[in-house]
Amino acid sequence: MSESGVSGAEQPTVSEQVMLAKRDPVRRLTWGYVIALGIIGLMSIAIHITIDRIVAEQDNVSTIVSKSAGQMGMAQRVALDATLYVTERTTATHQALAKSVKDMNDLHHLLLLSGINDVREFSKAPETLVQVYFDPPYSLNDKIVNFLYRAQNLVDKKPQSVSPGDADYVSLMQQINGTLGASLEAALTAYESAVMYKIVRLQSLQRIAIGVILLTLLFEALLIFRPLVNRVHEYAEELKRMTMTDLLTGVGNRRFFTMRGEQEIFRARRQKQQMCLALIDLDHFKGINDSYGHKSGDILLQKFVETTRGCLRCEDIIARLGGEEFAVLLPNTPMDAAMMVMERVREAVATARYQLDRNFEAQVTISVGVTRINLAHDDFDTSLVLADIALYDAKRMGRNRVVAKEAENFFNEDPVPPGAADLKQA
Repeated sequence: MSESGVSGAEQPTVSEQVMLAKRDPVRRLTWGYVIALGIIGLMSIAIHITIDRIVAEQDNVSTIVSKSAGQMGMAQRVALDATLYVTERTTATHQALAKSVKDMNDLHHLLLLSGINDVREFSKAPETLVQVYFDPPYSLNDKIVNFLYRAQNLVDKKPQSVSPGDADYVSLMQQINGTLGASLEAALTAYESAVMYKIVRLQSLQRIAIGVILLTLLFEALLIFRPLVNRVHEYAEELKRMTMTDLLTGVGNRRFFTMRGEQEIFRARRQKQQMCLALIDLDHFKGINDSYGHKSGDILLQKFVETTRGCLRCEDIIARLGGEEFAVLLPNTPMDAAMMVMERVREAVATARYQLDRNFEAQVTISVGVTRINLAHDDFDTSLVLADIALYDAKRMGRNRVVAKEAENFFNEDPVPPGAADLKQA
């Protein structure tokens, strides 16, 4: 078997043409691109929503924690105003203490309402801060309440009745310098931890977002755009093959046959092999079309191709040049072998009976012209002319026969067939 066997593999079948016709590449590619954009859009929206939620949550936490940390300054202010009040005992120092106590009390209630509470599932503050406020050993909430209670007692007392030895003042100062101060320091540390937690969480979110975007791009490249590019390549190849294929019979058309012929001539010259060319014409085919319709004629052409292929080798190339005219290229084949092959085809067609419809069974014959391609100087078009002249001789001699024609004896025969004069002048 020759290395030139390409006819069966390179020519798409009729079923392949139908499958391609049923496809809509524009719609498929459009939907694929829309899906890719949709995935990117959904991922972008998801990342945007996630970032918004975390930023909103962290803003709320930052507000709570910053107010909690501000209680340290508020408590020191209350202690300072209390000291001024018990030492100076003026209306101004009394009003200053009352205001600072009210401000600290309002801040404490605001914190409890805005997110720090002992019902953990409703707490918006970080868990560490909630623990500092409500759990031992700090129990900051209880200490603040007691601190404010002592400070309010001082406010309720008249300036003349207070002194540095007042029990409420002494307790208040002990708390600010003792357990309350330590608890407020713990709250400040919790605040710093919450800020760091926020920073780390946002950094983690940024890494996740970058990872998701990279994965999306990778997914898009591997699972969407790469298949799309492959599909475009497949469609381009199929369309290319369609332009070289006869859609009715599934064999190559004239363009395909010319291209493959030139390739095979180049191969034969390089490998110093003989090669032959045959033209086939179905005898009286027009009568079948006129009598039984073009549909019956089309069926006959398809069945004729099936019969012919069954007689050829896999490396032989068959094509439909137009109408009922076909061509066969026989690589690595001398003239006597080519005559035997085409005689086998002629006999197979002549003895076959083709069922064209329920009531009509056709039997046809073919005329064949064969030529050996002169690889020394002939080009493919010249060989087609020689084979066509041989086909003309077969028809002139009565049809249903195979006639050979070679360049060296062609010009010495009479009568001169059509085209001979032009070839001789060339």
